[in-house]
Amino acid sequence: MAIKKTITDNKGQVTTYHRIIAFAPVYTGESPTINVNLASYSSDEYRRKENASESMQISNVGLTLPLPSDDVFSRESIYKAIMALPEFEGSEEV
Repeated sequence: MAIKKTITDNKGQVTTYHRIIAFAPVYTGESPTINVNLASYSSDEYRRKENASESMQISNVGLTLPLPSDDVFSRESIYKAIMALPEFEGSEEV
């Protein structure tokens, strides 16, 4: 599971394939959150190459999402929450 969306970062690097590499709930403060790390690649082809050899990721992005009020979350629900963010508008699950 991953997200397909072409994004150009502030350094001009273009990525089209993004996958969750880590997430953790954070319960400090008034509003609990989930910290998410995404690895981003220029294409899913480079992700497949990474599975066979060395790291091919272009960037690692950290996101903070609100923790659901019922405190229930899954990798799928986190992907859906990321896809609802303005910067991932129009993205698709792959």
